Amino acid sequence: MFNKTGAKIHYIKNICTITSIKFSTQEQLIIAKFRFLCNINNEQMKKIIIFIACNLFISGLLAQNNDNILSTKSHELLNKYLVDIMHKQYAERKNRLNDALQSKEKLAAYQQDCKLQYKRLLTSFPKNIESTFPVADSIGSIARDTYTIQKIILSKRITTNLYLPNQKGVKPAILFFCGHEMTSKATESYQKTAILLAKQGFIVLVIDPTGQGERVQLTDSTGKSLTRGSSTEHTLLNTGAGLIGWSVMNEELIDNFMCMNYLCSRMDVDKNRIGCIGNSGGGAQTSYYSAMDSRIKAAACCSWFTQRDRMLAINGPDDGCQYLWNEGRTQLEIADYYIMQAPRPTLILAGKKDFIDYKGSLNAFDELKQVFTKLGKPENAESFAYDDGHGISKPKREVAARFFKKQLMNEDSPVTEGDLAVLPDSVLRCTKSGQMRVEVKQEASMQERDLEMAKYYVKNRNNFQVFGVDSSRTIIKKILNLPDTKEPIQIERVGKKTNEANYLGQAFIISRKDEPELPARLLLPKNGLNPQAKVFVLLSDSGMQQMLHTPATDSLLLKGNAVILTDPRGIGETKDDPAKNNKKYYNDDYRNAALSLFIGRPLLGQRVVDILSVLDFISAQPELQGLPISCITYGNIGVAAIHAAYLDSRLHKVDTNHCEKSWITLIENPLEKNKLSLAIPKVLMYYDIPLLLK
Repeated sequence: MFNKTGAKIHYIKNICTITSIKFSTQEQLIIAKFRFLCNINNEQMKKIIIFIACNLFISGLLAQNNDNILSTKSHELLNKYLVDIMHKQYAERKNRLNDALQSKEKLAAYQQDCKLQYKRLLTSFPKNIESTFPVADSIGSIARDTYTIQKIILSKRITTNLYLPNQKGVKPAILFFCGHEMTSKATESYQKTAILLAKQGFIVLVIDPTGQGERVQLTDSTGKSLTRGSSTEHTLLNTGAGLIGWSVMNEELIDNFMCMNYLCSRMDVDKNRIGCIGNSGGGAQTSYYSAMDSRIKAAACCSWFTQRDRMLAINGPDDGCQYLWNEGRTQLEIADYYIMQAPRPTLILAGKKDFIDYKGSLNAFDELKQVFTKLGKPENAESFAYDDGHGISKPKREVAARFFKKQLMNEDSPVTEGDLAVLPDSVLRCTKSGQMRVEVKQEASMQERDLEMAKYYVKNRNNFQVFGVDSSRTIIKKILNLPDTKEPIQIERVGKKTNEANYLGQAFIISRKDEPELPARLLLPKNGLNPQAKVFVLLSDSGMQQMLHTPATDSLLLKGNAVILTDPRGIGETKDDPAKNNKKYYNDDYRNAALSLFIGRPLLGQRVVDILSVLDFISAQPELQGLPISCITYGNIGVAAIHAAYLDSRLHKVDTNHCEKSWITLIENPLEKNKLSLAIPKVLMYYDIPLLLK
């Protein structure tokens, strides 16, 4: 109780020091009592009294802040809205697939369309990458009973372990893509998978992905990770990369192509018998990579394959490397990545108790089976589910080994694993320190390469102004995916007018077809508008309830101006439940911001729509018509306001406070929190925030 009490005392003391909030007489009296209680000498009595008093005070404060205009479940409104859009996108996709299953010709067209959409998502992906062969540096080898492990660094940056069976001759090979364990290629289950396959006669290349194993990107000078793990690092790096049309998945795909090219360059590898397998995050790599590279003759995906429509609705978005921005907009499902490569042999491994939705796995595999059956190869789509959770456990490893023997060796017999001895991470390392970033100083990190690419697009951004306002507005609307036409707004008065000391207030709900409801408050000075009155729209990341009683608001009203307070979606009344957002993603609104990017509706763009709706609301108020409109913002909602002012000349002026000045800083400072809601795909290929202000 002492720790909790101490925390609450600290919280109340902080509240007492806030000068921008105007407390009522009763609240000031309570605060004074808290100050008195903090000076009581009897420590035990003080703890008890303050613990009770803190709870009463906070409960009262929350009750005051729960005076919502929208429904009591308003924090769920935005997520429901986004999920509904996603469901519609995938309902259309399901209809297209069902139609494609009517004939082989239609199915071939569906496959080609999926490939086209996928390539469009991979902006700036290198052409002719299959002909780019990496430099391979052999660091050493470890002799085992029936195989040898070679430690190899490819392209001066990709750390790998190559498992070589001792028997001579040309052999089939397997690329192994690791999940999100920081030990990566040294993870016990991954070692056992590679050993089992090597004992069956496969050459196996196990790869450290970007941000894992010996390739952590965000480190201090000693190589220590600055984040809690790879899933966090991938998510943070993906935010900055997306601004230049790149992604962590793009990085992984390039690495995987380099590793494939290396295998194809070896004299002991049969280039026509190469497969790939991955678990969890490695399962994502398997899906995205095998759909791109036809040299993969068989693919096995473990603990990742499911129905994305269900997964995102139930669990919300996963790590930043597990999906591509605009993927939902293009209606690509996880199953589509295997439909693209059908009827190449595919194995799906699942855990019945996995957090990866098992029912979704069954539904998605049913689609695969229908496709493979239509193409005359139903036997090439295999699945195996074990009564366990996440990961590539022994039963799954045995099934995978049998699958690859059948598909790449033409041998179909059960595989038994037996006891396999693994090695510690320190023995398998390719570097002395354990981190490439420490030993190869000249090698640029992903963050540094993203910054270089952002500089490359400076010329494009400078041309943005040359286009003129009309053309620039068209570009902005396109990348924000704003509606081509605006439906008229509907206005609903809520409750009675409030009669405060210096203003009259009225609450409203502003609604527009196909958009979520928007709460707003109109505050008019009690003594009427002065002849030089303006309309001030006040926006804050903390929500309009915090702006209702501030010196800034009072000052504007006392000068005879009108004030509009509103909460653009995901802020204030509609702010998402913190419990629904995993702290490892460094974003309080990760669930909705990530889902917005997935469905092709950046959250920043959605907030621009809300601000434009407020301008329509102002235009509909007789007493406000013709008055100049200004906007004062607190926090990063200012970026949305700047866009609204650029798009709509009714908004004359925007004053921002504590607002992000450039998207470049999101790449420069990936560890900063709550930035994903500012992200717009490819935006730095076209313009930056300062250009809008100019």
